[in-house]
Amino acid sequence: PAEVTAVIDEWIGTQESSGQLKYYSATAAKRTRLHRRSEFLGTACLWLGIGISLLLVVFARQINGNLQSFMVAAMGVLSVAAAVHEAYAYKKADKELIKQYRFMQRIFSAAQRRLTICKAVGEQRQILRTLGEAALAEHARKPGLAVPVDGNAEDCMTSTSRFAHRHAAVLDAMATFIVIEVIG
Repeated sequence: PAEVTAVIDEWIGTQESSGQLKYYSATAAKRTRLHRRSEFLGTACLWLGIGISLLLVVFARQINGNLQSFMVAAMGVLSVAAAVHEAYAYKKADKELIKQYRFMQRIFSAAQRRLTICKAVGEQRQILRTLGEAALAEHARKPGLAVPVDGNAEDCMTSTSRFAHRHAAVLDAMATFIVIEVIG
């Protein structure tokens, strides 16, 4: 019973204490803020470029040649900056990563709520096992290296989540690796 409580406190934790719940909550919030800021800067570059082009269209005759050249250059730089930003954001897959952090936050939060309700050690262990399997299933969707894991052959499933060496805080969680063969 004390080991299970220690695992709950150290692995799951709360929004305020250490643990995965705090980590996923804080990381999801931080990445969301950074993504919004980044999106704002990209949108601002795009609209500034559009604004400059409209100024050039409307006031082309009143603007001298040097200023026109500078405005055209600024319009080009801002447009390229917006396009590079969009390509970089797509490459980083920020939106997908934020969704994954929020999903992990939700499953750890749901597990924490259920663990506070139930007091039987067997039920708590089952909730922890289910949480471990759900967390592994989320991470197993990502391709990994084609190497033996936990002593198993390349295409075999690894063992299920369990407590290693009977230490309460050590979760022996091995993810399933996916081999993608490219033919071409």
